[in-house]
Amino acid sequence: MTVHNILNKKIQVGRVTEGSTTTNLKITLNENEKISENSRVTLILDFPDGSREVGLGRVMSFTTEWLETNLEYKNSVNLLHSQGMDSGSETDRTVRRGEVEMQVVYKIEANNQKLPPEGVAFSTVPLPNTEVLLFEGMDPHILDNAPYIAKPFGFDYSDGKINENYVSGSEIRGEGRNKVIVGPQGCGKTELLKNLLDQHKDGDISFCIFDQKGDFAGNQVFKDMLINSGRVYKEFNFFNLVEEPTTENIKNEFDANGFYKKNGKSIIQIGNGVQKEFIDKFISKLEKMNVFKDSNVNLELSIINILQDFSSDKNNFFELRMTQKTAKDKKEALKKLLNDDLELTELITKIKKIQYKFFKTPGMYTSDELIADFLSTDRTVFVLHIQNPANKNYFIEQLKFKTGVVSILKAFYLKVDNEKKLYNHGFIFDEAQTLFSRQNPLGILGDLNKEATYHLEAILSKHRSFGAFAWLGIPNQKLLDNTILDLISVHERYIGGGLSEYDFDKFISGVSPNVLKQYKNMPLPRKVKVNGKRLLKNFHFLLSGEQSPYELGNNGHIVKFEPLKFEGSDGI
Repeated sequence: MTVHNILNKKIQVGRVTEGSTTTNLKITLNENEKISENSRVTLILDFPDGSREVGLGRVMSFTTEWLETNLEYKNSVNLLHSQGMDSGSETDRTVRRGEVEMQVVYKIEANNQKLPPEGVAFSTVPLPNTEVLLFEGMDPHILDNAPYIAKPFGFDYSDGKINENYVSGSEIRGEGRNKVIVGPQGCGKTELLKNLLDQHKDGDISFCIFDQKGDFAGNQVFKDMLINSGRVYKEFNFFNLVEEPTTENIKNEFDANGFYKKNGKSIIQIGNGVQKEFIDKFISKLEKMNVFKDSNVNLELSIINILQDFSSDKNNFFELRMTQKTAKDKKEALKKLLNDDLELTELITKIKKIQYKFFKTPGMYTSDELIADFLSTDRTVFVLHIQNPANKNYFIEQLKFKTGVVSILKAFYLKVDNEKKLYNHGFIFDEAQTLFSRQNPLGILGDLNKEATYHLEAILSKHRSFGAFAWLGIPNQKLLDNTILDLISVHERYIGGGLSEYDFDKFISGVSPNVLKQYKNMPLPRKVKVNGKRLLKNFHFLLSGEQSPYELGNNGHIVKFEPLKFEGSDGI
């Protein structure tokens, strides 16, 4: 068996030695060649029948070995050209060795027909002294015969050459592909998402980005990058999302405006454990009068009529729930409210603001309209943000955001479920643990989290075959709902620096021990100051799953990223 370098790469870094297998090679490194851990290497075998096999692998670890003065080593040492301390005798030196983990092997027939790569093993163990060559970062045959389209995505950790990774999309994969990006604060999750979008900018896949941190909305450079690639780009504010006038949504708005509070801050103060029941009944009467569906209904008259009914002698709502004296006091309080023009006006104004959230006015939109637009538009990017126009408090902001997410996920599920046709549309959630949390707070925000989790779980479980997908960014696996965690981690996984294995062990299925060992030594993000602002200069991620045409064994590989210079983004 002889060796040829059909790619015309002349940099030989070592030779195969004893102890090799068809998938793991032991090599002795050349004396004068410096090669870093994780470097990609290639070797090519010629067979007597004229066929050849081309293998691509990575140098995963190094060892040194002392060869004592022994004539049996003489021929071996002469061939190995090993580097080390030489006492003057060819047989008395230390040699450097490396272990190569094969990533992909393909065959070339005797007639020079190249067969698509199918495995990570040679058909026979390479003979000792077989040349191992430095891989130059590109094999057109592997790229041309990859099962999916691959696009540049960062740089290879070892040699700085452009890294090639598969892109997603139902037109390419035939299904929705989920991605999880996990890493502590500051590791570059948001910047990685932007690199992913840049990688997919020329594809047909469409994205709806939930931008709760404000890293995407208003970013002109990011917007121009997408528009210049021929994409449809739209931004939506959750404060302009008109809610569907369901009882649940109406109650949520009343809760956000303090009507259910028992501490005296509500305009209508019932207390005594009856506050919630009273407001629920109050809302029910408003609904029957169509005040949240018909803008022609006289809201002021409706409120007055309801309060008069509650305070009348014929109405026994209070008498059935409290003592006669307390019931009489509550009715008197309502009569007093009806006669207090200032208090009554404040109550009407407050409910009118709630009412308007269910009326569609220019510039407003419903979840159904947004999803219909999203699913009917190809190559689109929707950015849904929560930029607060009136400096409302955090609770109101989160309520609008979470309520909107729930309604949008529900509308998406229902439309895809009804139509049952292949789409190419899905969602991106940065800081997804704030929505799909493993432990939810008590109260309305926690309830909305549970509902959002329920709808996303339904989409990922049922509609991936229709092209639906989600890409989620999280700090670690312990914060995410267990079911969502299982569903989101079955495809591509991106692990940032600084995590313990306990924080991401769900995501390392198939990753080789050598790659995990390298991950522990992976550089942390490098940050620099630009105009007084800390920006990411570079960062690294361990990629696992079905990611790269050069990683047929899906053993995982480490990629270096230099952040795209999106204006206004700090990447942390």
